[in-house]
Amino acid sequence: MKIHHIGYLVQDIDRSIHAFLKWGIGRMVGNIIFDKERLLDIAFISAGEMLIELVSPREGSVDIGEGLKQLKNTPYHLCFECDHIEKTIDRLVMDDKCILIKEPQPAIAIGGRDVAFLYSGEIGLFEIIEMDK
Repeated sequence: MKIHHIGYLVQDIDRSIHAFLKWGIGRMVGNIIFDKERLLDIAFISAGEMLIELVSPREGSVDIGEGLKQLKNTPYHLCFECDHIEKTIDRLVMDDKCILIKEPQPAIAIGGRDVAFLYSGEIGLFEIIEMDK
């Protein structure tokens, strides 16, 4: 698997985008997307070959959780691309003892590609995304 993006929790997505661009870290990819299912504003910054996903929870968002809301602005997950999400989840849960946190579902901010969140004692919270077929 290869890294697709780094998830970065931010309180104010507009201010964070401005700071990343002002500091020359990268360029904006697309527009800010509102994920109405998860109550999140999401934007991507391209930093060379790496993507940074800025995630800003709106009032009532339960996906991020109260614990992460308290962290303010911080990286909080890595996202890895995989060939087949269900097979990858099975392998990670069975062989590597990862915990499936969030079942696969389409991610509006990534063209509807299926994503899932897992937890590993060695890595922490991470996301997997099925590559385009």
